[in-house]
Amino acid sequence: MRFRCPVSVLLILIGLLLGLGALALEKFEGFARLKNAMQTTSVGSGVIDYGTLGSILKRLHLVAPEPTDYERFPAVQHSDEDLETLVFQKKRRVEEYAYGATTADERTFRSSAVIHNLQPDSTQWPIISIVVDDDFLHDPDTGIMVNREQKGGEWERIAEVSYAEEGKVLFETHAGIRMHGGKRLTTGEFTPGFRLYFRRKYGLEQVPTGLILPDLPVPLRTVVLQTSAWPPGYPLNNPIAYDIARKVGCEAPETRLVSIYLNGKPYSLGFATEHLSRRQWGQRLDGEDYFFVKYRSKNSERDLVSYREKIGTVLDEEVILNMQQVAQRMDLDNLTAQILAWAFCGTGDYCQGVAVGRRDDPASRLFYLTWDMDHSFWDGSARTYGFDRRHWQQPALEGFLEHKDKRRICWRTYIFNRLFYHDSAYQDHFLQRLNETLNHRLSPSFLRERLDYYRHMLAMSGQPHADYLDMLSRFFENRPSFIYSELHDLFSISPPSSCSISFPKGLSVRIDGYEYREPYHGYYYPSSPVSVALPDSFPDTLRAVWRVNGAQVEQPRLQLLLDSNTAIELLVMPASTEESPATTQ
Repeated sequence: MRFRCPVSVLLILIGLLLGLGALALEKFEGFARLKNAMQTTSVGSGVIDYGTLGSILKRLHLVAPEPTDYERFPAVQHSDEDLETLVFQKKRRVEEYAYGATTADERTFRSSAVIHNLQPDSTQWPIISIVVDDDFLHDPDTGIMVNREQKGGEWERIAEVSYAEEGKVLFETHAGIRMHGGKRLTTGEFTPGFRLYFRRKYGLEQVPTGLILPDLPVPLRTVVLQTSAWPPGYPLNNPIAYDIARKVGCEAPETRLVSIYLNGKPYSLGFATEHLSRRQWGQRLDGEDYFFVKYRSKNSERDLVSYREKIGTVLDEEVILNMQQVAQRMDLDNLTAQILAWAFCGTGDYCQGVAVGRRDDPASRLFYLTWDMDHSFWDGSARTYGFDRRHWQQPALEGFLEHKDKRRICWRTYIFNRLFYHDSAYQDHFLQRLNETLNHRLSPSFLRERLDYYRHMLAMSGQPHADYLDMLSRFFENRPSFIYSELHDLFSISPPSSCSISFPKGLSVRIDGYEYREPYHGYYYPSSPVSVALPDSFPDTLRAVWRVNGAQVEQPRLQLLLDSNTAIELLVMPASTEESPATTQ
């Protein structure tokens, strides 16, 4: 009885042999035959991607993507039995890229070799090393850096990409590369950034989980590499503003500071972030029936129609808006968070990002993704018009409250204007959110921690940017009081009352739902109550008494509306004693 080994068994055997390394695999007869076939011809990437052996070849860097002139490839002459073990079959699709066999001296990624050759003191930031054929960058007709203003898939080129932390390469692959940078691409004045597209046809379809952006909730498939060149002297505006926006409650991208190397040479300090695109952000959305309208970009007519339908009612000038009506159509907390982030950061170029919503659910609400906050902390109008003011005095809410014509502004700020001017309930709601944001979310400790982190990273880079960081420190310290004074000047809203809360060392209290272990100082409008409570962990052996401006109140929780500056003190004593509680030390 004749026995024939099925192809599936053969593939399993090859998989087991992977542990012996690429050298052992090359000596395996079937594998060698496949490799030899690749050396005599190339095969379209769409074909090689569907074979198990094709995946093995790519992972071992035994084949590499290369351009194709779209000609059909000649068939490899083997018996039908041999064809069962080949990645590519007789049917040959002609695609944008092909695969050719690499030689022994090509097996190491050039992008990784760059990192291995760096001095130890050059590897303190995470590194993204990119190697691109020079013609792909600088050819007068087809080079992407020469023609940097060009967009679209036809301007995507093949690159080798490696990522390293502390000098250790953590992954390497081929990827598609395009230019990135908005107006900076057309002016050519500042160092542009890149986009990296991880695709199956190049090698890896996504960055391995946990790398580059470890807190990202979805796979990282398209990476934006922004440089520190813009605005001049403000190298990390986007990462810092994104940190603030996320803390306020915005949907904003994660970032990671990286040192970018291009073709073996330092290119720029910068940061990596996920791309604001359907390919990347769409992974968060259930199903496919949603609109994705990107500001300052081309959008499909179908997406634009869906967006206008969803937002049309709240744009109708004949309708007197209130927050309940708006909340039925759009995520009002999301809108308010964006306004607060722009106001705090002084983001002059704020009308950017993406509007997202479902088509298949009439009850769903649209929301916005925050993007491109590089004009934060940077008083461009003062520079242009010669205004004499401190950097923390650049417009906050005034920057979009003064505009009432929806044709001149983005729809988000137009809706906010109408709500803030005409719905007292929303104005109270906004002031409460403002208090929470400035008192708790953007607390001095949070802003100090972020500033210390970036100060440390810039010092390690050898480019400390001390003046920039000192400016940010003064901005963070003075911005809250400026926002309060701006609201007073614009709307005659009385300044908020201060509230200081102290308690014995070693204890904690919950203030507006946030736990504090250190003395607290905040500000409250009359419509925004301050809530102070003992934590669940408060010992049963202690008795607690609050002293509010000198008057004692014995209860576990306080909720007060403040019309004047208030001092609250927690006094504690043993529960069994009748003596007066001890004051705070």
